[in-house]
Amino acid sequence: MGMNQQATRRNLVPVVLLSTGLLGAAALAAYFGYERHTLQEHQRAMEAKIVADSARIMDLDARFQAAHAELLSYKGLNRELDSIIALKEEELNRCRSQFLTLVRRNKITEAECAKHLAALRHIDSTFRQQILALQAANKLADIERDSLGRLVLAQRDSLTILKATNKKLSKKVELASLLKPTAIEVTGLRTKSSGKDAKTGKAKKIDQLKICFTLPKNEIAEADTQIFLIRIINPEGTTFTSATGTRTFIHAETGNPLPYSISAVIHYKNVEVTPCVYFRQDVTYINGTYTIEIYQNGYLVGTQRFDLK
Repeated sequence: MGMNQQATRRNLVPVVLLSTGLLGAAALAAYFGYERHTLQEHQRAMEAKIVADSARIMDLDARFQAAHAELLSYKGLNRELDSIIALKEEELNRCRSQFLTLVRRNKITEAECAKHLAALRHIDSTFRQQILALQAANKLADIERDSLGRLVLAQRDSLTILKATNKKLSKKVELASLLKPTAIEVTGLRTKSSGKDAKTGKAKKIDQLKICFTLPKNEIAEADTQIFLIRIINPEGTTFTSATGTRTFIHAETGNPLPYSISAVIHYKNVEVTPCVYFRQDVTYINGTYTIEIYQNGYLVGTQRFDLK
């Protein structure tokens, strides 16, 4: 072998080694690329399975709840049907409980979902068959009569409650809208020869009474003409009345008629006002304690006592 051939061989060795290394690196890169792709495909498949399982679980649980709601819709129609519903409800709850246990343990599979769906359909099917059996036994009419009767009773009770509630609310509004007089003041007057009125506290000199009171601001009350009926009761318990005859009104609480002495018509505008009225009837005033009672819409809204000597 010549010197040139030996040199050539020595030069080829590095080239062969380099080529082998490059081929190995390419093979490794291809292998790891394949593994990464396979892993990604597996991950996507797992994510798709999780989404499918979640949808399947949610759908089946919704079916359980819908079946339970439908069962309860038949409840109360008939005693015999109620006993059937109780058994079916127990069976349905047991089936759903088993299903939720598997879900919590993450052991639910498509086959298990199909199994529980079949059980749910069986419960629904047997329940409907039992309803048909009741129909065949001519007990559907009883169910309908019981249902209608309960509905009528329920509506009647609801209407009674509603009327009672409305009555209470109406009374509360009526009471809240009443104007309750404050600072009730009664003044005895006598008419002088000059025609002017003068104050007096002596019973035998009085020929009229001046009654003043304050009506507070009340936003609930109507800004309208308000009528107050005033009773003047002497020390003997007699109510002064008009010379033309006794006028009465109905007491809102007792329903009994009561005589009154004078009325006061007030133009109320939801602001505080202090009106005065005069009682000018020909009556005899005696010494003692008198009582003033003021009524609005039949309710006693104010009272005051005063003395004459």
